[in-house]
Amino acid sequence: IPETAEVDGLVGFALAVGNFNGDTQSIGNDVYDFDDLAIGIPGEVIGPAADAGMVLVLYGTAEGLAQAGAPLSQRWRIGGGMTAGAASAGDQFGAALAAGDFDGDGFDDLAVGIPTRDVGVFVDAGSVLALYGGVAGLSGDGHRFFDQDSAGADGTMEEAAGPGDRFGEALAAGDFDHDGRDDLAIGAPGE
Repeated sequence: IPETAEVDGLVGFALAVGNFNGDTQSIGNDVYDFDDLAIGIPGEVIGPAADAGMVLVLYGTAEGLAQAGAPLSQRWRIGGGMTAGAASAGDQFGAALAAGDFDGDGFDDLAVGIPTRDVGVFVDAGSVLALYGGVAGLSGDGHRFFDQDSAGADGTMEEAAGPGDRFGEALAAGDFDHDGRDDLAIGAPGE
């Protein structure tokens, strides 16, 4: 990976596999997905912000995973034209990852845990970012941040954000209600 190693960068702290760009290959009568790999690096320094974190996505090809820096790789973080907001010290973006087709369009999407992101006045309340897949892979278009103060399907989350909740420290995806779209379970161990 053509990037300078950092003390406590925590490359690979979290991993998720999904087919974010929906590419496949036919061999005989069988069709195979080229799975892609999301790598959490929650200790990454972004500008002056220590432990802001980032996620590196390597896309699968017929030759295996693309090298970082190749056309089929992406680096994600908060801000910098990638998503709304700005990277902050200690956010730990990428401390947890989960892949699933949350919008049911046939492309896997990526949920990124940001467990020590501040929410309003609450320090380390935590949040989750959803990036959606498409033909070109993950995109910042239509991305969504979720925290415990976000409106849910029924209007509210079960709990309100509070200091030290660490919402997003653990993530799991699966079609829990069998509606054809993956759902997301979010851990908040400090609640």
